[in-house]
Amino acid sequence: MLISARSGIVNTEGYEKLTNGAYTVYISGILFVRGLKAGEESIRWMLENYSNTGMIPFDKLCGAYSILIDDCERGLICFSDNSAMRGLIIGEYSIGSNFLELAKFEKHTEMNNNAICEYLTLTRCLLLDTFVKGISSTDYLSYYVLKDGKI
Repeated sequence: MLISARSGIVNTEGYEKLTNGAYTVYISGILFVRGLKAGEESIRWMLENYSNTGMIPFDKLCGAYSILIDDCERGLICFSDNSAMRGLIIGEYSIGSNFLELAKFEKHTEMNNNAICEYLTLTRCLLLDTFVKGISSTDYLSYYVLKDGKI
Protein backbone atom coordinates (compact mmCIF):
# COMPACT_ATOMS: atom_id res chain seq x y z
CA MET A 1 0.00 0.00 0.00
CA LEU A 2 1.13 3.52 -0.69
CA ILE A 3 -0.80 6.70 0.09
CA SER A 4 0.32 10.25 -0.38
CA ALA A 5 -0.88 13.48 1.20
CA ARG A 6 -0.39 15.06 -2.22
CA SER A 7 -1.79 12.33 -4.51
CA GLY A 8 -4.22 10.36 -2.33
CA ILE A 9 -4.27 6.57 -2.68
CA VAL A 10 -1.43 5.51 -4.99
CA ASN A 11 -1.43 1.73 -4.55
CA THR A 12 -3.44 -0.77 -2.45
CA GLU A 13 -1.70 -3.93 -3.61
CA GLY A 14 -1.83 -6.64 -0.94
CA TYR A 15 -4.80 -5.05 0.84
CA GLU A 16 -8.39 -6.29 0.90
CA LYS A 17 -11.06 -3.70 0.11
CA LEU A 18 -14.36 -3.42 2.00
CA THR A 19 -16.92 -0.69 1.37
CA ASN A 20 -19.42 0.23 4.05
CA GLY A 21 -21.61 3.26 3.37
CA ALA A 22 -19.50 6.41 3.26
CA TYR A 23 -16.27 4.56 4.09
CA THR A 24 -13.90 2.35 2.16
CA VAL A 25 -11.52 0.24 4.21
CA TYR A 26 -8.31 -1.37 3.01
CA ILE A 27 -6.88 -3.99 5.37
CA SER A 28 -3.89 -6.27 5.42
CA GLY A 29 -3.63 -8.91 8.12
CA ILE A 30 -6.30 -10.08 10.54
CA LEU A 31 -8.54 -7.92 12.72
CA PHE A 32 -11.01 -9.14 15.31
CA VAL A 33 -13.11 -7.79 18.13
CA ARG A 34 -13.78 -10.15 21.04
CA GLY A 35 -17.23 -11.71 20.68
CA LEU A 36 -17.36 -11.12 16.91
CA LYS A 37 -16.07 -13.06 13.93
CA ALA A 38 -12.65 -12.01 12.68
CA GLY A 39 -12.55 -10.10 9.43
CA GLU A 40 -15.59 -8.48 7.86
CA GLU A 41 -17.89 -8.66 10.91
CA SER A 42 -15.30 -7.01 13.16
CA ILE A 43 -14.44 -4.40 10.51
CA ARG A 44 -18.11 -3.48 10.05
CA TRP A 45 -18.47 -3.12 13.84
CA MET A 46 -15.40 -0.84 13.94
CA LEU A 47 -16.82 1.31 11.12
CA GLU A 48 -20.25 1.53 12.75
CA ASN A 49 -18.62 2.64 15.99
CA TYR A 50 -16.48 5.16 14.08
CA SER A 51 -19.52 6.46 12.21
CA ASN A 52 -21.52 6.94 15.42
CA THR A 53 -18.81 8.41 17.66
CA GLY A 54 -16.20 9.82 15.27
CA MET A 55 -13.59 7.75 17.12
CA ILE A 56 -11.87 4.47 16.29
CA PRO A 57 -12.27 2.03 19.22
CA PHE A 58 -8.58 1.08 19.40
CA ASP A 59 -8.96 -0.53 22.82
CA LYS A 60 -11.35 -3.14 21.36
CA LEU A 61 -9.34 -4.02 18.22
CA CYS A 62 -7.21 -7.18 18.32
CA GLY A 63 -5.00 -8.94 15.81
CA ALA A 64 -2.11 -8.15 13.51
CA TYR A 65 -3.20 -5.66 10.87
CA SER A 66 -2.64 -2.40 9.07
CA ILE A 67 -5.69 -0.43 7.99
CA LEU A 68 -6.51 2.50 5.75
CA ILE A 69 -9.94 4.14 6.08
CA ASP A 70 -10.96 6.40 3.21
CA ASP A 71 -13.32 8.90 4.84
CA CYS A 72 -14.31 11.59 2.33
CA GLU A 73 -14.98 14.09 5.16
CA ARG A 74 -12.04 13.48 7.51
CA GLY A 75 -9.42 12.30 5.00
CA LEU A 76 -7.36 9.13 4.73
CA ILE A 77 -6.84 7.55 8.15
CA CYS A 78 -4.25 4.83 8.59
CA PHE A 79 -2.99 2.85 11.55
CA SER A 80 -1.61 -0.54 12.48
CA ASP A 81 -1.97 -2.85 15.45
CA ASN A 82 -0.32 -1.79 18.69
CA SER A 83 1.86 -4.91 18.88
CA ALA A 84 3.99 -3.54 16.02
CA MET A 85 3.55 -6.80 14.11
CA ARG A 86 2.16 -5.00 11.03
CA GLY A 87 3.92 -1.66 10.90
CA LEU A 88 3.81 1.07 8.30
CA ILE A 89 6.54 3.31 6.93
CA ILE A 90 6.21 7.11 6.88
CA GLY A 91 8.06 9.64 4.77
CA GLU A 92 7.80 13.36 4.34
CA TYR A 93 4.38 13.25 2.65
CA SER A 94 3.56 9.54 2.19
CA ILE A 95 2.77 6.44 4.19
CA GLY A 96 3.15 2.90 2.93
CA SER A 97 3.71 -0.73 3.74
CA ASN A 98 6.75 -1.17 1.46
CA PHE A 99 9.94 0.64 2.44
CA LEU A 100 11.57 0.51 -1.01
CA GLU A 101 8.42 1.63 -2.81
CA LEU A 102 8.07 4.64 -0.49
CA ALA A 103 11.77 5.57 -0.79
CA LYS A 104 11.51 5.47 -4.59
CA PHE A 105 8.21 7.40 -4.62
CA GLU A 106 9.60 10.22 -2.44
CA LYS A 107 13.04 10.05 -4.09
CA HIS A 108 14.97 9.64 -0.82
CA THR A 109 18.56 8.46 -1.31
CA GLU A 110 20.63 9.74 1.61
CA MET A 111 21.70 7.02 4.04
CA ASN A 112 21.00 7.38 7.76
CA ASN A 113 24.38 6.60 9.32
CA ASN A 114 23.00 6.61 12.88
CA ALA A 115 20.49 3.86 12.04
CA ILE A 116 23.16 1.84 10.22
CA CYS A 117 25.50 2.15 13.21
CA GLU A 118 22.68 1.12 15.55
CA TYR A 119 21.98 -1.94 13.39
CA LEU A 120 25.63 -2.96 13.14
CA THR A 121 26.10 -2.53 16.90
CA LEU A 122 22.86 -4.06 18.19
CA THR A 123 21.80 -6.16 15.13
CA ARG A 124 18.52 -4.23 14.95
CA CYS A 125 17.11 -0.72 14.87
CA LEU A 126 15.40 -0.17 18.19
CA LEU A 127 14.04 3.27 17.37
CA LEU A 128 11.72 4.27 14.53
CA ASP A 129 14.55 5.31 12.19
CA THR A 130 15.33 3.42 8.98
CA PHE A 131 18.51 3.19 6.90
CA VAL A 132 17.34 6.12 4.74
CA LYS A 133 17.04 9.69 6.04
CA GLY A 134 13.53 11.10 5.88
CA ILE A 135 11.83 7.71 6.24
CA SER A 136 10.88 6.08 9.53
CA SER A 137 8.55 3.45 10.92
CA THR A 138 5.19 4.72 12.11
CA ASP A 139 4.59 4.87 15.83
CA TYR A 140 2.43 1.85 16.63
CA LEU A 141 0.57 3.85 19.30
CA SER A 142 -0.52 6.51 16.81
CA TYR A 143 -2.83 6.91 13.87
CA TYR A 144 -2.22 9.18 10.90
CA VAL A 145 -4.60 11.38 8.93
CA LEU A 146 -3.72 12.55 5.41
CA LYS A 147 -5.78 15.54 4.36
CA ASP A 148 -5.27 18.76 2.41
CA GLY A 149 -1.72 17.80 1.40
CA LYS A 150 -0.53 17.16 4.97
CA ILE A 151 0.00 14.20 7.31
